Amino acid sequence: MITLLAHNKRQIARQILNVQIPSYQKEAELLQTDRIPRLYDSINDILSCNEIFLGYFQKEELAGFISFKKWEGNLVDIHRLVVAQAHFRKGIAKSLLSSLLNRFPNSTFTVSTGEDNTPARNLYENTGFIQTRSTQVEPNLWINHYKRTPKRELPKTPTSGHPNNG
Repeated sequence: MITLLAHNKRQIARQILNVQIPSYQKEAELLQTDRIPRLYDSINDILSCNEIFLGYFQKEELAGFISFKKWEGNLVDIHRLVVAQAHFRKGIAKSLLSSLLNRFPNSTFTVSTGEDNTPARNLYENTGFIQTRSTQVEPNLWINHYKRTPKRELPKTPTSGHPNNG
C-alpha cells in the first residue's frame, strides 16, 4: 500500500532513514563513491526537509519511498526514490514512481541519478523520462538529469470530412 508519510514525526523519520541509508550505501557501491549527500542524512534532516514523502508498505514495514517537491507551473522534482534492499526487484520502485506520475498527470517531472546506477536509469527511461543532460560532479562521477513531460492526447479526427463521422 502506498500512503503519504508524515516525515516530520520522529518515528517515521527513523523508518525513512533505516531504508534510505542502506539503499544509498548500495548506490555508493554502484557509483564507486561515498560522496552521495543523502548517505549522510540525519533524523533532523528528514524531520526538517520540505519534501513530500510517499511510502510503500508491506504489512507494517516501510519497504520503499519516493520524495518530491511540487513547484508552481506543474513541475514535480523527484528527490529520492528508495527501496529497502530486502525488497529489491519486487517492482516497488516502479509502483512508487507510477503512483506519483498518476497523482500529477498534467505535470512535468524531473529527476537525477548517477550515470552508473543502471537500475534507476532503466526505470526512468522505461517510464518515459528523457535524459536532458549529464553533469560531471567529480572525476569519474557523472549525474544524468531526466525530464518527463505530460502525455498529451491528440484530438480525435473524423475518418471523413463529415463532423459526425468517427
